[in-house]
Amino acid sequence: MKISGLIILLVNLDSNKKTLEFSTLFWKKLQLIFPTIFILIFGINFFEIISRWLIVNYAPSIDFEEETWNFLIPLILSGMALFFFLLPKLDLLVFPEQNKLNKYVFLLLSWIWFVFLIVFIQTYYTTCSDKLINLNRIEDIQREPVGRYYQLKNGNLARVHTGSFTKIYTSNKGRRLNMDIYFAIPIFSPGNYFPKLGHPYWFGVKFHKEMPNKYSVEIKNKMARQFYDECKEELNTYDIKRIPYVERKQLSKETKYFLKSIENRMGVFYPRTTIILQNPHNEDFSERTNNSLRNFFITLFIGTIFFALLFSNKKIGLKEEHLEMEHI
Repeated sequence: MKISGLIILLVNLDSNKKTLEFSTLFWKKLQLIFPTIFILIFGINFFEIISRWLIVNYAPSIDFEEETWNFLIPLILSGMALFFFLLPKLDLLVFPEQNKLNKYVFLLLSWIWFVFLIVFIQTYYTTCSDKLINLNRIEDIQREPVGRYYQLKNGNLARVHTGSFTKIYTSNKGRRLNMDIYFAIPIFSPGNYFPKLGHPYWFGVKFHKEMPNKYSVEIKNKMARQFYDECKEELNTYDIKRIPYVERKQLSKETKYFLKSIENRMGVFYPRTTIILQNPHNEDFSERTNNSLRNFFITLFIGTIFFALLFSNKKIGLKEEHLEMEHI
């Protein structure tokens, strides 16, 4: 009995020792990687937001499109930051040789995670950093500082001068056909009707339709014409002075397509002085919703748990020189 009890005691001690060693190693791995990850997440977002603010206020001539700020730059910045700051930390880890998980796979997964996190924050900054500007007449927009959100109290639409541009493209490996129609209508103040060449104020509405790409050309053309007619009918229901608010996007791909619709209608116009109020919103400005910030915290939480579970793998260790440096 005494011998069996001693054996059990030794087994328990050995088990406790291994548990303690695993817990210590796991904690050291988290200490090595996670501070760098969190500093980079918030540092990249802070750097990009400050850069955007400085460029908009002091160098607007070199500003980028919204799509570039919201996706392309986060893609580039996060890749560079992870390569220069996280990869040296990963070099201190020991990954199992016969395992698909290595430092480059970890770096790639981190890059994907970072892109989502930064895109969410930049999208939130893009849509929530401006206040609503009230305009009594459309001409008042020239006296106000350039903003993103506007509400027009008095204004009419010259529907007879409506211009349009249609963009057709495929998705889902060519199995779906997408159609975007951009309509632009001149905005004028009561008693001041002058939609002519060079008219500066326009109202933009985008319609989207997706259909199977398996149909014949004849059927697709028929569906496209039907969709166009439906959009024209819906346009007749828009009254700009009853719309809670619209957006002014100076630099975006959508704005370029609206400019093409104006060009198709007018032939001659001046893009630099053309102001397009687009994306009509039906909800009140105070009730507008933006899920980007919520999505950021959800993605941050899920990613943190995911990478913590990866580090809980006992086969991922730390190089001896790093342990020795910590001991010293």
